[in-house]
Amino acid sequence: MLRAFVTALALTLSWSERSSAQAEPAPAAPAATVEHSFAPPPPARGQDPNDPRPSSGVGLVVAGWIATGVGLLNFAVLPLCSADFYPPDQEDFCVGVQVGVGSVGLLVGIPLLIIGYNQRADYKAWKTRNYGAAHDGLGLSLQSDRFLLSYRGSL
Repeated sequence: MLRAFVTALALTLSWSERSSAQAEPAPAAPAATVEHSFAPPPPARGQDPNDPRPSSGVGLVVAGWIATGVGLLNFAVLPLCSADFYPPDQEDFCVGVQVGVGSVGLLVGIPLLIIGYNQRADYKAWKTRNYGAAHDGLGLSLQSDRFLLSYRGSL
């Protein structure tokens, strides 16, 4: 069965090679000149080209809350290092790790939150100045008995 398939495949390939070798070459098309334009795309509806879109700050806010949560969680479980079931000879190591990780989490997370929320405020101010650009795909259709709110975005 496999031998028949391989033979049929070889015949098909050799037939396509013969037919392409017998075909006459197509006449060469005259060379066309193509001009390229490197201008930036036109601004979106309602957007000022001198007012670029700032970062929304969502990534920094999410990362800040994750790091702050890890830091607070390490300080919250710090009393477990002194529990009866924990070996007393490793209590100092446990406290050191919990305080170290908790401090790093807070020292990284709080500045990320501050910077992220500042960027978020700048983005919201930009969004109110450029309402059309921020809500370009948002639509509202009113009819006598109903209304339709739609959003058309691009992937």
